[in-house]
Amino acid sequence: VNVAANKAVKGDLDPGFRKFPAIGAITSAGGAGKFQLNLTNVGGVALRDLVIYDILPFVGDTGLSQTQLATPRGSDWATTFVGLDPTTVPAGAVVEYSASTNPCRNELTTPAGAFPAGCVNDWSTMLPSGSASLVRALRVTFPAGTLSTFDPTEQIAIEYDVTYPAGVTPGTVAWNNFAYAATRTDTGTAILPAEPPKVGLAIPQVDLALTKAVAQATVLVGQPVTYTVTIDHQGSVSPSGVYTLPAGVARNVELRDDLGGGALTVVGASSLIINERTGSSDGATFDESTGAILIPELGPNDKYVLTYQARRSTSGATTNLAEVLDHPGVTDIDSTPGNGVPTEDDIATATAQWVAPSIDLQKQVESSSGSGSFIEADASDGLAGRYQRYQPVRYRFVVTNTSAIPLTGVTLTDSVIWFACDRSIGNMAPGQIVTIDCTWPFGFASGRVVNTATVNGVATVSGATSTVSDTDLATVEIQAPIDLSLTKRVDVSGNGNWVSSASVSLGSTFKYQLTVSNSPTAGEATGVVVREELPAGVTVVSGPAEFDLATSQWSVGTLAAGASKSIELVARIADLAQFRAGTGINRAQVSAANEPD
Repeated sequence: VNVAANKAVKGDLDPGFRKFPAIGAITSAGGAGKFQLNLTNVGGVALRDLVIYDILPFVGDTGLSQTQLATPRGSDWATTFVGLDPTTVPAGAVVEYSASTNPCRNELTTPAGAFPAGCVNDWSTMLPSGSASLVRALRVTFPAGTLSTFDPTEQIAIEYDVTYPAGVTPGTVAWNNFAYAATRTDTGTAILPAEPPKVGLAIPQVDLALTKAVAQATVLVGQPVTYTVTIDHQGSVSPSGVYTLPAGVARNVELRDDLGGGALTVVGASSLIINERTGSSDGATFDESTGAILIPELGPNDKYVLTYQARRSTSGATTNLAEVLDHPGVTDIDSTPGNGVPTEDDIATATAQWVAPSIDLQKQVESSSGSGSFIEADASDGLAGRYQRYQPVRYRFVVTNTSAIPLTGVTLTDSVIWFACDRSIGNMAPGQIVTIDCTWPFGFASGRVVNTATVNGVATVSGATSTVSDTDLATVEIQAPIDLSLTKRVDVSGNGNWVSSASVSLGSTFKYQLTVSNSPTAGEATGVVVREELPAGVTVVSGPAEFDLATSQWSVGTLAAGASKSIELVARIADLAQFRAGTGINRAQVSAANEPD
């Protein structure tokens, strides 16, 4: 024997009947409701003597059958009977009424007998005192008609109307169910009385709670993370009919996921929304472009779980918020939809961090051999290291992990000076700086040498890897040997007649002209100093600032290739005897230069 039985209810706010588990939705203004008794013989044995008992809700009510009599049904207020829907009463069925909340129902005990104690046997096919409003219980039997034998696959769905009073308090319920008994046709034995779980009428209330979580809370820029949004009705109903209130139904529930304020992009077709109770979407949708979530119906025991993947294209932390925006016609007991109050349970956030690994390389070169001063020698400073041919060149590499992510497998390579300077650095912690000095011992032959170094590393975040790199260059100028020459002339007339030798009168002044030149094919000369060797008895009276009268040295400085510099010195013969004793020849020579000549 197998009978599928359930009670259904329809409040005046409901679009139709809702079977257990259900609470019909009503208003505080008073109105009407409906109850429906449903039975289907889904077994293989026909039944006879089917009897159905239904006691309307009243304060203090309990179960109907022997096994449920001591269990409170728990109604907070009573309904008023209006009448049966005659179109739902099967032909041959007999409907009887009782004005008692404890009518006799002998078939609902085993073995059948007077039940329950103190019951009132006032059953009648006539309304009590002719008034439907006095009806407190119904009994339906099937002595004739097609249902006198309740055959396999046959169904019963009897409906009746009730009214409810104005001023019903939210959170209170009028509960109703029914019980039935029958006899097997094959053995003639009574089946055990059965009592399907209850349904109710109440002002609709729900308790919707949102939670939000993110997997892989830290990922590389561009990598997706998985968000999970759970929309749970905190009310519940056990299979046996134990309700945890509120157990109303929210319809057309609107939610919004703000997608990180627009910072996130949902990976196309990555979303899935499922009602865990049923294992299907039940019509719920998620708009991957706007973050809008719509759930057609959310009742007790329902828990919708939305998962989707989203990514961010720039580094930074994103707090993603989801919120219930609306559930028209029903009140949440502890939150207000769409008010943005973060302490309420219909709003939830999750934060994910997108990180971008980075590495920096600064390649430098010593400005000149042994100077100890390192320069960038690139576009940042427009300088170049200056070296002689085949002179060893000293480089410096400064490698910095400029991100908050550890790096592994860091290597430094330089295609020109690899032999001396390539390095395997290994792991670098966030912010770590590694400085490498190396010398290219062979120098360079000539010209302008520009070589580029590269640093590479690997970042691994939440299982995803990314290779980072940076390059930098340094420039070295290879100096050609300098080729300096000196010329010296004298002007004794004061009229600019410069000659290599001349006679001068004692006591009169004359001029020496010194010219130092660098060959057009030579390298730049720096630190050039010319020392003047005056004839005996001759004294320099005056000269330019760069000529030191005390040491007779001319600080020439720098001479580019093909350049020359000249100075004029005013002199006189101060000691004739010394002059006559000497040669009278004035000599000069380059006494110093930074480069070889």
